[in-house]
Amino acid sequence: LDMMKFPLHLDGVVMMLFSCLLLSSFLCDVVHAQPPFYFGTLTSALDKSAYEAQNGIQIAMIELNWRKYQPSSGASFNTTYISGMQSQARTHLRAGRRLTLALGVHYTPQWVFDTIPDSRYVSPSGDVSSDLNMVFNNDVRRAAYVYFTRLAQDFNISNGDVWAVRLTSGGSTEIMYPQGNVYWAWDKNAQNGPKMPATMGKNPLPGWKPGNRTVPTTSVAAWVDWYIKGLDDCVAWQMRAFKQFGFKGYFQMLTPGSGARPSRYTADINNYLTQASPLTVGAAWDKFYGFIPDKTNVMAYVSSVADNSGNNSVCTATDRSVSLTDAAANTWSSARWIARIADQYNLIKSGENPGYNMPASLAPFYVDTTSNGMMSKAMSLVRGCGFHSFYWAHSPRLYDGTLPFSLYAGYIRNLNGGSNPVPPFPL
Repeated sequence: LDMMKFPLHLDGVVMMLFSCLLLSSFLCDVVHAQPPFYFGTLTSALDKSAYEAQNGIQIAMIELNWRKYQPSSGASFNTTYISGMQSQARTHLRAGRRLTLALGVHYTPQWVFDTIPDSRYVSPSGDVSSDLNMVFNNDVRRAAYVYFTRLAQDFNISNGDVWAVRLTSGGSTEIMYPQGNVYWAWDKNAQNGPKMPATMGKNPLPGWKPGNRTVPTTSVAAWVDWYIKGLDDCVAWQMRAFKQFGFKGYFQMLTPGSGARPSRYTADINNYLTQASPLTVGAAWDKFYGFIPDKTNVMAYVSSVADNSGNNSVCTATDRSVSLTDAAANTWSSARWIARIADQYNLIKSGENPGYNMPASLAPFYVDTTSNGMMSKAMSLVRGCGFHSFYWAHSPRLYDGTLPFSLYAGYIRNLNGGSNPVPPFPL
């Protein structure tokens, strides 16, 4: 860690070591990361904002909804809704917290689909997804830009009110193409049509479909990289827009799960993309993060910390010596894997746990308050992998009886030695 950016709190270290000796807790799992760590909640409870801040949860998050924000095209904005969301932001800021903004583009207004041709993704068989196509359609980006311009003004983007912006691919809550175990690049513009964004490279195999073995696998690899770069181009465009608005905070890249590791990436290409794979949604995170053209203030954001992948294995001091293409990393947890990618590209690490019932199979793990539960495992990963910040999903679950708030507050207190640091803006 850069100790100039993350100063060492000696009193916190002493308290943490003392807690280790007494409790034999998760804090002893690793020793190479040092406080402060910065903590937040997702969909932060308004009536608990000051309480969360007092207990070391210094980052709040609010999620906007494009459909409610701009219910009709043009300059028609819902000022009543906007005022309500501005009030939420002020509540968190008055509590002394940093504000994270989720843009809510996936709550797409119906008028976007009705007025913009080819605004949804298309599969090789011609199936049309329900997700907004913000990757291949520049007219969709233009519509979203109008929304972004207004919200940047409404939430004082240029004045430092917003500490971080959560970036997605538009139609998804994360940076992915639609689900369905098929690839989604056969709409008119993805096939090098007139509305493909000028910043995107041309489709290297227009007309080609998975399973067609008349081209060499090197050409298939070029197509796959182009497909992944479409996601990079989409988030890079959003970053450029917010920088134009004067934003000086962090960009959080919402990347879930392990995705297709390098060995799977190669196997899928050799099989001409005929198998169900994380690659269908563009999830090859080592490629994605490597392709981001401007990594300034980018956070590698693991939106699946403690998802039980790889036995929730924690990072070790030797992970940096393991090549990204080394099959030894295939057994690692998703958080450890993305943390290794972040180290490769000198990115700050952040993340969140899977929400309650997301999926339902993890619900017993989520509510487990012991050292075997999701929160304990998440905190081990935060410390062991040197995360800068972490958000618990979701704030209301800490007050509705699902989990005790004291559990989260206690972990934070132990990790940070009782201090309540407010995260700084990027230097």
